[in-house]
Amino acid sequence: KRPGQTRERTHYTLTDRGREALEEWARTPATLPKIQNEGIVRVLASDLVPVEATLEGLASLREQLEEQLAWVERARARRPESAPHREQTLEVNEIFGEGILRVQLEWLEQAEKTLRAQS
Repeated sequence: KRPGQTRERTHYTLTDRGREALEEWARTPATLPKIQNEGIVRVLASDLVPVEATLEGLASLREQLEEQLAWVERARARRPESAPHREQTLEVNEIFGEGILRVQLEWLEQAEKTLRAQS
């Protein structure tokens, strides 16, 4: 066990066999991520229900996206200094996460604008 930010954490180490398996997996071809976005399905169904119903259903999405963006920013601020060898890989993943969230916010703004124009 090792100390953590909020509680003691279990610390794991890789065995030689585990490191070999990890390397083997790392060499396999990466694939595009599978994206499931309920908001998109709701917008596609908006011609079957009142537009107001779709807008109402999408309303909480903005708050969730903004909360996740704030979480990414907090994660950046508290990035452990004990792992300087991971600084760049953590940063590139944080940039990816932030980018995905911002694209979703942009999509939501466009979807809401489009739906409001239909009502």
